[in-house]
Amino acid sequence: MAAFSASDALPILKEIYPNGRVPRELWYKNAPLLALLPKDEDAYGEHVKVPLLYGHPQGRSASFAEARANVTGSKYAAFEVDTMDDYAVAQITGRAIDKGKKDRGSFVRTFKGELQGSQRQLKRSMVHALYRNGGGAIGQVGAYTATQTTFTLADVRDAVFLEVGMELQADTTDGTSGSVHSGSATITAINRQTGVVTTDSAWDSQITGFAANDYIFVDGDFGAKLHGLEAWIPSSAPGVTAFNGVNRSVDTTRLGGVRYDGSAQPIEEALIDGTELVVREGGEPDVIVVHTKTFANLAKALGSKVTFGMRDAYDAKLSFKTIKLAASHGEIDVIADPNAQGDVAWVLQLDTWTLHSMGPTPRLLDDDGNPYLRQHDSDGVEIRSVYRANLGCGAPGWNGRIAL
Repeated sequence: MAAFSASDALPILKEIYPNGRVPRELWYKNAPLLALLPKDEDAYGEHVKVPLLYGHPQGRSASFAEARANVTGSKYAAFEVDTMDDYAVAQITGRAIDKGKKDRGSFVRTFKGELQGSQRQLKRSMVHALYRNGGGAIGQVGAYTATQTTFTLADVRDAVFLEVGMELQADTTDGTSGSVHSGSATITAINRQTGVVTTDSAWDSQITGFAANDYIFVDGDFGAKLHGLEAWIPSSAPGVTAFNGVNRSVDTTRLGGVRYDGSAQPIEEALIDGTELVVREGGEPDVIVVHTKTFANLAKALGSKVTFGMRDAYDAKLSFKTIKLAASHGEIDVIADPNAQGDVAWVLQLDTWTLHSMGPTPRLLDDDGNPYLRQHDSDGVEIRSVYRANLGCGAPGWNGRIAL
């Protein structure tokens, strides 16, 4: 009987990932926003142009002469959205391959385990980025004492985005400006209950200038992630600095979204009042996305008045549990996403958003027909995955950010 060889992996990979893409039910599981967003997988070329009308033509008055004298044209802008790259690499040793040669099932499990672990990291990177500002920060240092091997996260909820073995960089900025500190350090332990993160020698001996309040990044992510909701609808009104080629300061709401501070209100009131601001601007939001803890708090606050429902995903056989919230334009679905910020609710009109990508998101790098590569400098094989994507919005002013 012929032994199972590494060359036999091709059909196995095709079984696991048909056509080089991850099955949608796996990629979208526990990722409601990613699942709900409309998709465009044909974003090839230099960039995707997303035009919008933000100012109507003028020339109206009770006086004909004044109406005619004050005629102006419509005001248009066009966001130029370029896709951003994100990679995941899985390596399988020759020894692991050999151990499975007599048992096809063993070999499949070895490949599948490493592939799925790699894909989970890539997915986690994307779903985190969809809510953030493109800077790449995955957390912030809270307490840190010089020369120590541990620091405490400012928000313990960010621990879910960290992994033992992850290589971190840091900076005083969140990645949307400045330049990253020199050096990096590897996480050797995480306490997910307390937010304490450990490395093998002092953080500031490995990362120059590392200190409390620094932002932390996966090595290579600084300033290089896709533009998520926080980029399109920032916490403060955008200034003159161009965003995807557009100066949003000329109309900070229609070009930069609605902002509402509901932090001093009960959660259900904050969501209703913030949603009404979006409706006032002409939006017809159909979902509010919140962190899982916020969802639980809302359910408790509503008590016996809570009404649950289900929301189907965009193009997968998945549904997500919702809380129905009454708004002036009709009921709106509140959805829990563990990847969302803990202190923000996103009021979204989904048909104004598109996740643009160059091909499937994600996909195996197999353009040459080889889904895996023999490592040239070691005994093993390597499998590479990528997504090239970015988020676009054709009507930011019909969407909102509620601070909780």
